[in-house]
Amino acid sequence: MTDHVVDTHAHIISSDPRRFPYSPLSGSLPDWPAERFVDADTLLRRMDVAGVDRAVLVQYSSAHGYDNRYVLETAKQYPDRFLAVCTLDGLQPDAPDKLTACAREGAAGLRLRAPTRVGPLDWLMCEPLWQRAAELHLPVCVHFMESVQAEGVTLLPSLLRQFPAVPVVLDHVGNPPWRDGSPDYGLKPILNLAQYTQLTLKFATINLERLHAASVEPHVALQRLVARFGADRIMWGSDAPNTPGDYAEMLAWMRSAISQLSDSDQQTILSGTALRVYPRLAHSLTTTV
Repeated sequence: MTDHVVDTHAHIISSDPRRFPYSPLSGSLPDWPAERFVDADTLLRRMDVAGVDRAVLVQYSSAHGYDNRYVLETAKQYPDRFLAVCTLDGLQPDAPDKLTACAREGAAGLRLRAPTRVGPLDWLMCEPLWQRAAELHLPVCVHFMESVQAEGVTLLPSLLRQFPAVPVVLDHVGNPPWRDGSPDYGLKPILNLAQYTQLTLKFATINLERLHAASVEPHVALQRLVARFGADRIMWGSDAPNTPGDYAEMLAWMRSAISQLSDSDQQTILSGTALRVYPRLAHSLTTTV
């Protein structure tokens, strides 16, 4: 079971709003050209062209809010290609029971993110929802907007200590303020989290874009992350279509960024870590190859 590719961070937007209504957290859909509104079938075609075997569908709250039905039903329809990660409002008292319901419908994980781009981080410190994720053995993905990244990274360790059995995925490497300057390139607060062994970093196309903007060579930053966390705690995600661009080129860009790592580390980042965090992916690959 080698040379597989798993996209751990893909979004989909239904092309049938009657069945799956839009309910963006911001109150309006993204102001995008029509071709960026990618539904499941379009993503599948792009995955086939790019050579991506599996994708983790992360609920796209900018289109469907906390209504996770589209990612859940898509994962049921294509169990050999997709897993679903749901997003819930942890401030709501029924959030733990909603997570249980999502798990019964096949959810493979939970994502926590702010309802808006600014504001307090109370959405992160929702202990009943974390406890339920622990009971359900579900990994938790945490997404920090750039505006709260610094504060969020300081709050995360208390949760990692309180829930040591919960696998935690830091979306987009925590959205650090990449900047030129070795050896850390603005990564020091993230590197300090390496001691928490249940933490995995999700490295996405948006990270490559921001590294480029900061004039930092992606392979340098990735080597620094691998040196501290190990390749087995780093995994690739496209962030398509939230991040614009050709899907196949996103994978090619990531392959270029990791090309100076060992073959084993490259394969781990492109699939091995994902198979560890989401074991059902490993089962689907085993049963279809």
